[in-house]
Amino acid sequence: KALVAQTLAAFGGLDGSFNNAAIPQAGLPLAEVSLERFRQSMDINVTGTFLCMKYQILAMIERGTKGSIVNTASAAGVVGVPMHGEYVGAKHAVVGLTRVAAA
Repeated sequence: KALVAQTLAAFGGLDGSFNNAAIPQAGLPLAEVSLERFRQSMDINVTGTFLCMKYQILAMIERGTKGSIVNTASAAGVVGVPMHGEYVGAKHAVVGLTRVAAA
């Protein structure tokens, strides 16, 4: 929220943004990924992207523009990758958020 507010103050509006968040994968079978590690991946990859999009979209609506938002999901957002379950799950969620915003 603060980042978008600072951007609006500095530039007078927001026409586009690029959201790119990730942490290294644990490289473990899904059954061995800790709940803490899973939540950390979701918080950074999904919640972080969601919060960026939320305030970016609100700023664009308030200004009356349609702007563009680009989110990085990597190929893991559309395929399954062994030993990276928490990352793949998070990146699939990013693809879903992106599709919802586009719709």
